[in-house]
Amino acid sequence: MIIVKKVNWIDIDSREADILLSDGTYSIECFCSDCNLSEDEAFLDILYGFNVRNIVKSFNKEYVIDKKTVATLFKENL
Repeated sequence: MIIVKKVNWIDIDSREADILLSDGTYSIECFCSDCNLSEDEAFLDILYGFNVRNIVKSFNKEYVIDKKTVATLFKENL
């Protein structure tokens, strides 16, 4: 479940804010227009991206961050 961790209001009257969303492992900072979200609230909406590159949808259920050395990368490409 994605939770709104932080709401940083840019303009309360226009309801514009930067929000921090997190699933407990990963976080993403987003701009929210016509924002009616509160901190610690579940985020159930859709995220839209503008001018983004190198976005990949992963179907993996497990995530690992692994540090690779140049030697390891060289061996993998042989």
